[in-house]
Amino acid sequence: MIKLIKNEIIKILKNKTIYILLALLSIIIVANTIIGTSIYGGIIIDHTEEARQQEKINLTNKINELDINKDIDDYIKTKSKLELINLMSEYPIGSWQEQVIVKNEAKIENLIKEINIYTYQIKDKGKQAELQKNYNEFLKPLKDDNWEKFVTNEIIELEKEIEKLEKNMQNEKNVEQKQFIQNQINQHEFDIEFLKIRLTQKINHEKGEQNTLLKEYKNQRIILESYTKKIEEYNYSERLQYNKIKANVKELEYKIYNNIPILELDNARDMLNNSLEYYELLIILTIVIIGTASISDEFNRGTIKLLLVKPYKRWKILLSKIIAIIILIIILNILIIFVQFIIGGLVYSFEDYVVPIIQYNFNTNEVQTTNVLINVTKIFIAKFPMYLILLCFSLFISCASSNSSLSIFLGMLIYLSKNIISLKDNTEFFKYLISVNWDFVKYLYGKLPEVEYLSLEFSLTMCFVWGTIILLITFINFNNKDIKNI
Repeated sequence: MIKLIKNEIIKILKNKTIYILLALLSIIIVANTIIGTSIYGGIIIDHTEEARQQEKINLTNKINELDINKDIDDYIKTKSKLELINLMSEYPIGSWQEQVIVKNEAKIENLIKEINIYTYQIKDKGKQAELQKNYNEFLKPLKDDNWEKFVTNEIIELEKEIEKLEKNMQNEKNVEQKQFIQNQINQHEFDIEFLKIRLTQKINHEKGEQNTLLKEYKNQRIILESYTKKIEEYNYSERLQYNKIKANVKELEYKIYNNIPILELDNARDMLNNSLEYYELLIILTIVIIGTASISDEFNRGTIKLLLVKPYKRWKILLSKIIAIIILIIILNILIIFVQFIIGGLVYSFEDYVVPIIQYNFNTNEVQTTNVLINVTKIFIAKFPMYLILLCFSLFISCASSNSSLSIFLGMLIYLSKNIISLKDNTEFFKYLISVNWDFVKYLYGKLPEVEYLSLEFSLTMCFVWGTIILLITFINFNNKDIKNI
């Protein structure tokens, strides 16, 4: 048997088409990796400063045209806007101060506007001085470059606001108004929670990885908390979306508290992690061609007679072909992973591979970290049933037909059918088709499949049943195939 398998591997390796496909695959891996860099790694030009300078000019020109006695309201509004732009310009774009000013733009502009009203319109020096003092106190942490003090002040301000709202709610009798006040309190408490995260994790407002993570974490938490009903009360589509958001929240939370770095949009780690998905079509094409050639070419060229005259049973010959192709499928995937590992490391950085894959595991309800090579191995194992089923189909078709081109066409058509058939239209019958069951990546880490009718156990059963039937028919057909006229 071992000798048969060895001979089958040698035969396959003599097929020039395999080397053409491998060369094509290598070129595509290199091109895909490099193109990714050119698309996402280009220089991004920030026109913010240019836009602000132009706005300064426009506002200054407008103020010069206004008559303060006749157009006082417009004058105050324009002057307040100009002073806000000038304040922003005092700090570098992306600095924590500039980001804070942008975040509190409406509040700061309103403070400036009040000062200008009491300066130019009402002309109350006492009130103007009081407002100016409050304004200066608000800005002091910015000028002192003390972001922690600024965040602490925000927390104190929100806590005072909560106290006021709680007192108002005690005196409020209207149920709807009480609920409105409670919602405001909840929002303030929610904001305080994230301000405290800034302090404990030392994340200022400056543009950067951790600040980006925190903003996204807050946005995702807002969406997650909008799911107020019990999970069982939602339909399948809503539950699926809830799970995705929950996973995002848990993963972001883990990254923040464990200081996991953010990689660029294109990076060596993600390229490697998605490599079997990127190049799946060529992998399947290689499997179909090898599977088809291993039988149909043997009959077309008459070389099958050289095997059958030897003291080997037909089922052993077919089994040796299957085992040989399985070995080559494993080698092919290892080669793809290896080439992508090297090219990705050279184009981006080998340091990217040190950053772990963060995944929320619904089986354990915990976030887990996985090395990218281990994760891509899991993906390969999850895709392996698809490879085997398509190999079985290729062998079956090539046994039934001596036309290699037709066999390859039908094999690829079966694979592509997974993109044609959709269970999202609530057609439960389609769940029995093999192409919607054979890729187990959708079940990794306990995730729900994209459609309601599927489950891990059901897909395993379908793959076993379909695979057994196809293999059984193939073995029977191969064993009874007439070779007299070959």
